[in-house]
Amino acid sequence: MEDPILDIARNRFGLDFLFPYQRLVISNILEAAAAGSEDALALGQQIVILPTGAGKSLCFQLPAATLPGITLVIYPLLSLMNDQARRMTSGGFSVVQLRGGQSGREREKALTRISRGDADFVITNPETLQNERIQQNLKRARVVHAVIDEAHCVSEWGDSFRPVYLTLGETLNRLEVPLVTAFTATAGDKVLARIRECVFPRGEARLIRGNPDRENISYRVQPCLSLAHGLRSIFSLATPDDVRSLWKPGQNLALPAIVFCRTRRETRLYAALVASVLGEDQVIWYHAGLDTSEKEAREHRFFESSRAVLCATCAYGMGVDKGNIRSVIHTYLPDSVEAFLQESGRAGRDRERAQSILLADPRAEAEYRRDRATGAASLVQHMAFGTTCRREPLLEAMGTVSQGACSGCDRCEEEEAPPAVATHPSTAETPAARAVLGAVASRPGQFTVSEWVRILRGRASWQERCRGTPRISRFGALRHWSDHEVSQALEGLTLLKALRLQRDQRLAPPATSLFPGRAPLSGEDLGTDHSSPGIRQKGSPPTIPEAEKSASLIAAAASMKVRG
Repeated sequence: MEDPILDIARNRFGLDFLFPYQRLVISNILEAAAAGSEDALALGQQIVILPTGAGKSLCFQLPAATLPGITLVIYPLLSLMNDQARRMTSGGFSVVQLRGGQSGREREKALTRISRGDADFVITNPETLQNERIQQNLKRARVVHAVIDEAHCVSEWGDSFRPVYLTLGETLNRLEVPLVTAFTATAGDKVLARIRECVFPRGEARLIRGNPDRENISYRVQPCLSLAHGLRSIFSLATPDDVRSLWKPGQNLALPAIVFCRTRRETRLYAALVASVLGEDQVIWYHAGLDTSEKEAREHRFFESSRAVLCATCAYGMGVDKGNIRSVIHTYLPDSVEAFLQESGRAGRDRERAQSILLADPRAEAEYRRDRATGAASLVQHMAFGTTCRREPLLEAMGTVSQGACSGCDRCEEEEAPPAVATHPSTAETPAARAVLGAVASRPGQFTVSEWVRILRGRASWQERCRGTPRISRFGALRHWSDHEVSQALEGLTLLKALRLQRDQRLAPPATSLFPGRAPLSGEDLGTDHSSPGIRQKGSPPTIPEAEKSASLIAAAASMKVRG
């Protein structure tokens, strides 16, 4: 029996089969195109929600191989435009890019190619599409199909700093585009309603929703007193040898990896930190503030490497198709489930086992406690600090109910795990925290924060030694930590009210137990040395005082070379 769609998939793309959702989306596009302009308005409007790695690009590339006219693809980020242009060109398509920052000559050349019909795909972004001359050229050239990729940005970014997203539907109507498809991997009901409102203002759009669960990704949350120490500890264990090894304390972290950072400044700071463990050759930092040539150099270097670690903001988070990313680490809690799934979904696009690791520090835990008390805790917070399966709140937010046993998260695995690797319910109950709390409980109200930093690192001053600090059972318990990391730990435990800062600036245990049903800690409750045993150190840890930390790490990051 003849199968024209599968024939194109085989002959043009080298594929022997299509996934059911791919076939459905492609069939809808081709049937709507064949039905004529009036029917296309009813049949050719689609919202497609498919998980990362499910082959969304094929859903519009295969129709483009047969449709007469231009397929217009609207992307949110330059990195995504560059990545997809490279892939489309290597697939034999004629591609024209329209983006900000082009010279007059580059823009003129692009418009000329469109006018003479030398473009299967025109790739652009919402802001560039507002240009009146570009709209006139596209209208004359006949755009047959418009694709909005990463369509959740309509809601997440359109209502904040990119308002042109809210007028995409009006713009496409002016271009008289008959077929419109909005793709995303993540959209809850509120985001979905906003996409309908802004992209399809003239009528209903079909909704095609696949199962958002990425079964090959294991979700893990690692409590850590210090983000800097948590990140450094993870990469002290990094190895590319086994792509199926899942990270736990004392086990290997598989590479390549992405570290998502909240701010541009943090990308450089954390890149310098990871480079102190792995070396500069393996570490790249990336954010939207880089110029075009720097972005492209970093993208190419990461794309070609099997061992690299990319420290990036969400500017690198969407749609970049590097299939062999084994690990994604978040140093913060994303604001929405959509953002978390989108970013963690960069891992394992080749369908091999991969992992998402969320570093949860005391500040994030304190915010969760506050928000939970007022009923304002987000699903991402519940996922990180709750006691149920990690996947359940993520799937719930996407309107999906789990259809069976969890395919991988630390909560579900800890029932069978030995106590040594069981997940800690609070950052204040990690081994390092218990060592710190035991030390302070043994000498309540005797030392300031700066003095405890030196004591826990095992390098007390002469005056402190005269006061008997070497006889403290936990003297040097955090000897493998830097000054800044120990300071973060003490600040975090104070924030969680596991420690109390007295008026004289000395530290003491809280008056009541942090954990209901337990007595306050005494000096003999806890072990002596929980300084991350088993971590392979590459030289001594950086000893960076708080006042010098930012300048030192920024200088180190600035000196890191970008090799194309």
